[in-house]
Amino acid sequence: MDLQAVWRILRAYRWFLALGTLSGVLVTAGLLWFVVTPMYRAETSLLLLKNSPGGVSALLRQLEGSLDMLGSLQNLGIQANRSVQEDVMSLLKSRRLTQSVQAQLPLRALPEFQRELELSAQQEAQWSEETRERFYQHQVTERLQELVRILPPDARHHTLRIQAELSDPELSARLVNTYVSDLHRLMEEILNQEENEQLQYLKAQTETLQKELTTAENDLLAFQQKHHTVVLEEEVKQRIKALAELEAQALSAEAAFKDAQARQQALQGSVAELSPESTLTRNSLELDIAGLQQRRRSLQQAQNAYTASLRTLPSQGLALARLQRQVSLKNQLFLLLKQQTQATELDQQRQFKAFRVLDAAEVPFEPSRPVKPLWLAVSCVLSFFLCLLLSLIHHNNRLQKAVL
Repeated sequence: MDLQAVWRILRAYRWFLALGTLSGVLVTAGLLWFVVTPMYRAETSLLLLKNSPGGVSALLRQLEGSLDMLGSLQNLGIQANRSVQEDVMSLLKSRRLTQSVQAQLPLRALPEFQRELELSAQQEAQWSEETRERFYQHQVTERLQELVRILPPDARHHTLRIQAELSDPELSARLVNTYVSDLHRLMEEILNQEENEQLQYLKAQTETLQKELTTAENDLLAFQQKHHTVVLEEEVKQRIKALAELEAQALSAEAAFKDAQARQQALQGSVAELSPESTLTRNSLELDIAGLQQRRRSLQQAQNAYTASLRTLPSQGLALARLQRQVSLKNQLFLLLKQQTQATELDQQRQFKAFRVLDAAEVPFEPSRPVKPLWLAVSCVLSFFLCLLLSLIHHNNRLQKAVL
């Protein structure tokens, strides 16, 4: 079929093509304006602040240069730099935050939620009011997690974005802003809880170590008064110092090993265990645990070697060496824990903000979907080609009948 034949067909069926295309566009317009529920998108942008180490971690780095005996002080169970992005993403995807948000907004009246809340006749008859309420909360929470999108920073957008699409434009903006306010509140609660737990741990350890230090000092004083011995030879001092340093490093490695195991167990029970951020953290923890196990074995071997060398000293000198070693070790650890406790108390007075709101969500004026001009254009094209196909079929049937 050449172009002239096609043109003749178009002219012959021009009214059918025009009316068919117009009808398809009108049907699509009716569906868009009167049947399809428009969805409005609201969005906010959050600027994630850089990881802010607490006063404790900063103090540890300052003390590492002066307290040679303690090795790496960052491994004494004190929490190091946090990943703000991992914390924020985990909370935004958590059920706890979603339930808190949906409890503050009248979302159940929206059509996109009402479909999820329909009950069968059997459920209506068997379920109590409490069971129905729990079902409604569960369904709204599940649906809300589908309608809210969390977009992490990428190469194009350097901010974290929260998007929500609802049929009510005002509720859409309120939903996003409520997410941000509740996120800030939950992060403050979690940080305060962690700081309180850390402070209680440090205070308990400081009190215990202070008692042990007092006992060690009294034992050393009693020994010196009994045997009229005050100092040891320089060689013995060096051995004592080296052994005390090894014992401090062993304590540091043991605390770091337990801390890594605790974080690994906490991650396994986390709601965001399968997220990419948690996978990277889990792999890093497994490497840390393997390295700490090797370090513990090396330190134990070195301790055994120094302990064997101290056994060659005379019995009186050996006893004095052990007492001085205990006093020196406990004194250094006590000073460190005391400084850490004071730094943690100061940390509690400081309000740490994990993010800042760059653009608060505003009430959208135009729906994000459906895009009416696009759908009208698509329906126009499809209707025209459908009518053209029908015209060609009808024209071919007429030709066949004329031949017969």
